[in-house]
Amino acid sequence: MDEVAERSFGLAMRAARNRLRLSQTALAAELDRRHGIKLDGTAITRIERRIHGNEGARAIRLGEAVAIASILELSLDDLVEPGMDQQLRDARLRLDAALTQARAAQQAAAQARDHLEQLERMAEKHTHQVELEAELGVLQDEMYELQSQIDKLRSSDDQDGLADLIDRLLEMSVEETRLTAQLKDFVANP
Repeated sequence: MDEVAERSFGLAMRAARNRLRLSQTALAAELDRRHGIKLDGTAITRIERRIHGNEGARAIRLGEAVAIASILELSLDDLVEPGMDQQLRDARLRLDAALTQARAAQQAAAQARDHLEQLERMAEKHTHQVELEAELGVLQDEMYELQSQIDKLRSSDDQDGLADLIDRLLEMSVEETRLTAQLKDFVANP
């Protein structure tokens, strides 16, 4: 076959194989089973590569071409010079395959978007929890300091200063209770 015929053959062969949902390996197995022609999937790939030129391509032998046409349920003429009907069918098949891939890509994108949003919510909640824990820790440190000051003032005569510190400690205890409850609620309801 000349180069143009081999390119047409490779293109029509791939389109017909895809139309029949036959993998390259399955086509090679059918060639062996039905015609005793031993090719592997990579040989089929190299035959189909003729559509891109000669780089890594393999020439098709006449006996192989006839056997492939038989398995693909086409005439050799259909594979070498596909008619307009066949070209239209093949174009529709390529369009259908592209649309199926586009739908699958859209679904994958939607799933990735949902997963990203879920991770962002989790990260936001984690950040909020860390902030609550830090705020509670700072408050508890301040309460410890205040308790130390109260203990020192108890032995002095400054009862007004002691009362002020005790009031502050009570306010801080209320805030500690609020933060602890908020943190417990947050941990219980992530």
